[in-house]
Amino acid sequence: AGSETVRSDFLKFCYKHIEEHFIKCKDDGLVYCSLGCGCLYFDWELLNLLNERLSIAQVWLVDPAFRGTSDSAEARALTAFGRWFSG
Repeated sequence: AGSETVRSDFLKFCYKHIEEHFIKCKDDGLVYCSLGCGCLYFDWELLNLLNERLSIAQVWLVDPAFRGTSDSAEARALTAFGRWFSG
């Protein structure tokens, strides 16, 4: 009990700090890297929020699970993720 908002609070925390840094740097686009990202749900949530206000130049996703078979949950998530953000 009491942990219901931990995920959404952490998402907001990450979004706020990335946005503040990005606005100060005025880069050509955000380069996002996620390590050990599994099935990409958190990354999808965060990038979906960031994409509303920031330009995303590159996304790097690193997880040994992506080396598995093409029918693994992680491989399916990676394919869906790529399709979602490619336009």
